[in-house]
Amino acid sequence: MFKNLAYEDCLKQKTAFLSIEEFGHDFEQVEVLQRKFEELQKEIATQEYRVTEVNELADKLLQDGQPEKDQITTRKDELNTAW
Repeated sequence: MFKNLAYEDCLKQKTAFLSIEEFGHDFEQVEVLQRKFEELQKEIATQEYRVTEVNELADKLLQDGQPEKDQITTRKDELNTAW
């Protein structure tokens, strides 16, 4: 559970970075922003497996009849929406 919370925090930070409307004022600044964006894309691509793992775990818990199925479904949906 802690790992999932840490991942959600990381996802929120990345979302905040993407929502910044910063535009470079010169070519050098544009290049820096482009590199940051490319690094972020790579990081997101390498972390996709975590979302898959969480979805698989949530599905298994639901199939096993966990009593907190509503909370599991809600958290799974929140993660997928954020992703």
